[in-house]
Formats: sequence, structure tokens, C-alpha cells
Amino acid sequence: MQIVYSQELLLEYLEVISRTKFRKFVSKSQISRFISLILPRLSEIPITTAVQISRDKDDDYLLALALDSNADFLVTGDDDLLVLKQIGKTKIVKMSEFQGIINP
Repeated sequence: MQIVYSQELLLEYLEVISRTKFRKFVSKSQISRFISLILPRLSEIPITTAVQISRDKDDDYLLALALDSNADFLVTGDDDLLVLKQIGKTKIVKMSEFQGIINP
């Protein structure tokens, strides 16, 4: 199984995890350590496809990433993406559904 990310996804992750409400759970050093441990195990995919499909335009880059990486699955908890069910060959699923698929 290959897990992909884009610079856009990494930047969003860093912005969200650094919010004040998460500071009591995750320190800056833990964030840095997580990034240093996980990034070498992921494949970076540059986004080249323009997509304007999601109800939330800020989520369109995730759909573009799914297309550009030829992903089988986009795993999310975002209802604006889940409502689409699929883009191209990529099935859009919740984590619980994905776990059922990979661990039947």
C-alpha cells in the first residue's frame, strides 16, 4: 500500500495541528518528530490537475491529489468530500469503511 501527500496537504496539516486548541495535546517538538518519522514513508505527488467539484473549494486540492496520484481511496471524515462518493477511480470513504475494506 502506498500513501501519498502533496505540499498543500502537508501545509494544511501543519496549520491545523499547530492551532491553539491542540497545544495542550501536541507539542511543537512532537509535531516535528511526527513529520520527520512519517514523511520518508509517504510518496509526494505534485498536484497538476485543476478541480472545482467540492462544496468546499478548499477541499478541491484533495480531489486533485486523488486524481493525480491515481489513488484507489481518499480516506476522510469531511462530509463535503464524502457526499461525492467517488472521483475518477478513487472511492471516497470514511476511515471505518476503509478499515473494513483492507481488513475484511
